[in-house]
Amino acid sequence: MKTTLLLLLSTFSSAIFAQQVIHITPQQLMDNIRKTEGKSTVIQFWNPNCKEVSEIVTEYKAAEEGYSKTTDFYFIAITSKDELIVKAIAENNYKYNLYVVDASVQPDLYERRQTFCKQLSKLLKIKEADFLSLCLDKNDKVTYTGDAAYSDIKKVIPTK
Repeated sequence: MKTTLLLLLSTFSSAIFAQQVIHITPQQLMDNIRKTEGKSTVIQFWNPNCKEVSEIVTEYKAAEEGYSKTTDFYFIAITSKDELIVKAIAENNYKYNLYVVDASVQPDLYERRQTFCKQLSKLLKIKEADFLSLCLDKNDKVTYTGDAAYSDIKKVIPTK
């Protein structure tokens, strides 16, 4: 009985933690983008503490399932609570990585996204931008910066 219970518990734990919550800095994101050739990139910030979290993760899942062969997605949470992301993964059977802005970017949670955007803009050599979504084509040229909501993510995915 103990063995069966332990096996079930470890299987359940493995399923939950198979997807990683990855803390990321602008430099790490830029390094990832540079390593990938021939794919477009979509970066979108989200709040895992809002009431629409299930809808958000469902939209992200659909985008990953429909476009992951041609596009890399970085859905980046603004939070200090990884457990919110782990919960969203488990409740929505999400099998892809979700990211969190690393606290080293900016200790103040309320300033973290803006600081990340400023640093990433500098690395991309674009005019400083404060955005919720940023898209790059397969040649790493910016095709969109703005406030596209999670429900509009498929509309801004670069197709060329």
